[in-house]
Amino acid sequence: MYKVSVPLVLGVLDRSKREDVLKTLRDFDAERVFLAISAYTTDKKAYEETMEKLKTETEYFKSRGFEVGCWLWTFMLKDNPGFIPMTFPDGTTDPEEICPSDENFIKFAADYAAGIAKTGVDMIMYDDDYRYGFISSNTACTCKNHRAYMEKLLNKPIPENLKDCLFAGGKNEVRSAWIKAKGHFFREFARKMREAVDKVDPTVRFGVCSCMSLWDQDGVSTDEISRILAGNTKPFMRLIGAPYWAARRSSLGSRLQYVIETERAELSWVEKPEEIEIFSEGDAYPRPRYATPASYVEGFDTALRADGRINGILKYGIEYCGTVKYETGYAESHVENRPAYRAIDEMFSKKTCVGVRIRRPRDVFEDCEVPQKVSGSPDSQFLFYSDSAKLFSTLSVPTVYSGKGVTNAAFGEEARNLSPDAFEGGLILDAAAAKILTEKGVDVGVRESGERFAAGEEYYPDYKEYGACGGKATKIKPDKGAIVLSTYSNGSPAAYLYENKAAQRFMVLCFEAFRCDESMWRQYTKGRQIADAVPWLSGEKLPAFSYGNPDLYIMAKEGGGKLAVGLWNFHPDAVKRPVIELKKEYKNAKFFNCTGTLEGDRLSLSRLEAFGFCFAELSV
Repeated sequence: MYKVSVPLVLGVLDRSKREDVLKTLRDFDAERVFLAISAYTTDKKAYEETMEKLKTETEYFKSRGFEVGCWLWTFMLKDNPGFIPMTFPDGTTDPEEICPSDENFIKFAADYAAGIAKTGVDMIMYDDDYRYGFISSNTACTCKNHRAYMEKLLNKPIPENLKDCLFAGGKNEVRSAWIKAKGHFFREFARKMREAVDKVDPTVRFGVCSCMSLWDQDGVSTDEISRILAGNTKPFMRLIGAPYWAARRSSLGSRLQYVIETERAELSWVEKPEEIEIFSEGDAYPRPRYATPASYVEGFDTALRADGRINGILKYGIEYCGTVKYETGYAESHVENRPAYRAIDEMFSKKTCVGVRIRRPRDVFEDCEVPQKVSGSPDSQFLFYSDSAKLFSTLSVPTVYSGKGVTNAAFGEEARNLSPDAFEGGLILDAAAAKILTEKGVDVGVRESGERFAAGEEYYPDYKEYGACGGKATKIKPDKGAIVLSTYSNGSPAAYLYENKAAQRFMVLCFEAFRCDESMWRQYTKGRQIADAVPWLSGEKLPAFSYGNPDLYIMAKEGGGKLAVGLWNFHPDAVKRPVIELKKEYKNAKFFNCTGTLEGDRLSLSRLEAFGFCFAELSV
């Protein structure tokens, strides 16, 4: 069951008539509301007023049939009375971000959680500041308590050049100790919060919003924190990755397909997902549609519904500041897309995603050779994102994050700890991943690897075509057995195929994706080159592929002898003549939001408008 939750800002509710709020929630098909109470306060009167207001609104919405949650910040406190602030590796602090190791703060936060539980809410959810460093986007914590714990683990003093130990070079004992210390204090904080709530009402569910570092750098996963907070109730979490990232290009230079892939990767990191409720971050921050179009939210929502592994969405559709009638576009778009949600259930459920297997591990930071681009603050969080997913999702190549793919892909640090099955069916690498594997003794055809240089253009002799490259490539001299597919302006290989003596097959793209401009792969011919290389790598064709349409996102799923294909056009131009190349011939097709014809192993569809989507289900 896909459940829609909608957040409401507690202090803004009085600006609207309750019947208008209820109508909008029902337009969203909402079954749950999260009442946001913002940051902590040490002002006793303000606290009591907040709790009384929360109790009143909880009773109101529960009496109207809604499940009710309270949503609040975890470590943010603007009037810090003297709690230990989070301390960054360079020694600076942020007094508004409190360290979870502070026993006095733990008691304060536990009393707050207990007070919320007393209001009658069904759920409590910490926001995505359950991380070491949020307001400043810095990376913490190296306070006295964290340092003491690290020194206990190391049985010696911490070196003076702490930042260099954490954010330079490869794996080292100081970085490992830091990660363990961070995880320790986060686990203990979660346990104390659960204990406080259990004393009031052990049936109250308690969960957390994920964030980038809470999957890796903070020493513990969102999955584990959610389970600790849950106690004896069913765990829940909200993932990280929102439509507003793409609208504002505020995180990783995001495009909407990158955001969707980010949440799909997170889903693959959850252990025993059947035991936990997981919903997506359908955030249109800061709203209204001037900031984030409703089409972004709907594209995000429908794509993750089609993926099928998620339980719902936290759909941010009611205005933060104005009345509920001020911005109606999000709710109207949801209503318009109800037929699409039903079509997704019919076409995509009971099927399994198929495509290129992105070999993105959950934990990267501890073992990684920190890229030169990373200084520790705030750009270390960019290690969280999958550069290989960015490439395939923008070139209309479907992907998967678990199980067997039609072939495999690993860029940069994704290649450091690959499992043996990653080499079965071929492996697509960037230059950084090729270097890592070469150093590990895996022959990927790199005879010599040199400096980075301005790529200029990429020439594709098989297609007699050129692509402009705005970034730097890596000079690689491949083994004489390699098949060079394309070259840069100076004649250096841009991509090659190689089979080693162990019969392992590789496609190497001669740029470091983490460090270069995305124009290195945002080329029509790059997608064509990859699609044509997949059969050589694995003996199979891609399940679906489309050439020549920028930002046409494709998802493919198989089951019951059928193939479901979803297309999302995340580009301002319409796709005038979508053509989908299929892995085999199909005889029958049914469509949603389009018309089409089958011609052997090619599916031709009707025009797909900007930020529109359509689906097809094919059978033999």
